[in-house]
Amino acid sequence: MTLHVATLGNIAQNAYLLARFLRRLGVEADSYDAGGGNSMWVPWWEDASFDESEIGPHYWAWSRVAAKTGVERPSWAKIMGNDAAEAWYDTQEAYEADLGRLMAGYQRTVVPEPRQRREVMAALRRSRLSTEEQKALVEPAISLLSWRSMIAIARQYDLVVLCGPLAGYAPVFPADIPYITFEHATMRSVPRLDTGDQRLIAAAYQHADWNIITNADCREAAWMLGLEKFSFIPHPFDEEKFSPGDDVFGAKIREALGVDLLIYIPSRHSFNESSGTKRSDRAVYAFARYVREAEPKGAPRAALLLSAWGEHAKLVEQLTERLGINDRVKWLQSMPKPKVLRMLRAADIVMDQFSESVGSFGTTTIEALSVGKPVITYINAERHEWCLSSIPPVCNALTADQIYQWLVYLALNPEHRAQYGRDGRAWVLEHHGWRRVAEEHLELYQRVLAGKGRANGRVSVVEQEAAHVALSVPV
Repeated sequence: MTLHVATLGNIAQNAYLLARFLRRLGVEADSYDAGGGNSMWVPWWEDASFDESEIGPHYWAWSRVAAKTGVERPSWAKIMGNDAAEAWYDTQEAYEADLGRLMAGYQRTVVPEPRQRREVMAALRRSRLSTEEQKALVEPAISLLSWRSMIAIARQYDLVVLCGPLAGYAPVFPADIPYITFEHATMRSVPRLDTGDQRLIAAAYQHADWNIITNADCREAAWMLGLEKFSFIPHPFDEEKFSPGDDVFGAKIREALGVDLLIYIPSRHSFNESSGTKRSDRAVYAFARYVREAEPKGAPRAALLLSAWGEHAKLVEQLTERLGINDRVKWLQSMPKPKVLRMLRAADIVMDQFSESVGSFGTTTIEALSVGKPVITYINAERHEWCLSSIPPVCNALTADQIYQWLVYLALNPEHRAQYGRDGRAWVLEHHGWRRVAEEHLELYQRVLAGKGRANGRVSVVEQEAAHVALSVPV
């Protein structure tokens, strides 16, 4: 029988891409995103090319983008609701038409607190948690204003995959709902931050049927949490989309900026160790030194392209001014993925993150390698021995001096830039293609369900509709 899976919480497009790839293998998979809010977490950010300046970091009227671009939300890409409105929405139009109720539902005063407490306590008693855990998590669980909706969604599927912070809903799930958590750097902070949200996520990991790690360094966090049920699967990524392409756009940028070399850092700017720092300040110092020392000796005149996002973007902007390189820095707004692809193809060199506390790689490195670009970043090989037979062929650097040395080397040797690009693309095709990711997920799902004695098969349409109606109004 066909397997029915829901992927919830579209942080970094993981739920959306995973559902898409599983469907290519014949799995009936649906993704669930928030419908609006963070602009990076809706399908159009992955699939459409539009003017990001008209959107901003938070946006809700995505039906307008659909009308302008002709890119529609797939029928399998559904939208999460909340307990004061619908449990979920099948279309963007239905979601936007109900925004009034939805927004009111995110206010804690919608459900009277005493009643909410009683209902949450009843839900916790039906969960996988011990009595002591239930008592410890009552207070943070009360703040979960969509827990009924999440249960209603989960009931429609053989298995649910909770991506990123959405794992925090699992502690209120009835014990018989199979679920897997999907870590996307989320796990790093959980053992280190003693907040209600983090305690809920920790409990979700500890009681999960399985936990998927996509960042190799997070194995340490898994150990700190006492986890045994975890394994590594690369994050979902489409190498057929992110492929080498022509450089016409790059030539135009070089001419407009008056440079011969484009260095691109798409990553967010963060110096936060708990969430995974990027240390882009090291790259900025290295670039300033390149302009100051290498260019006068004959190195190609270069420009640095920076993305204007991340909690420390302002600090990096102040740093470029202090170093006197503003005339060589071009700040770019956060862009939808089709535009990121175009920028990656235009770049000569891509830089990612330089944190000793992380030492692993994510979307930026893989996208750049897949496009055939040399990537300067820091990867700790030892942290990947447990999950990868080989690490990506990057230009490995940690300090500002090491980054500088690689910049000079790659700038002066275009044939070596091309070779690193070819090697990177080959590595992605062998180790990180969408099919490998989807097949490993599917194999894991089947093992989990077999271990629980669950047969594949969906609940009836009548049961689905009953759950949708029952949980779509305040209780």
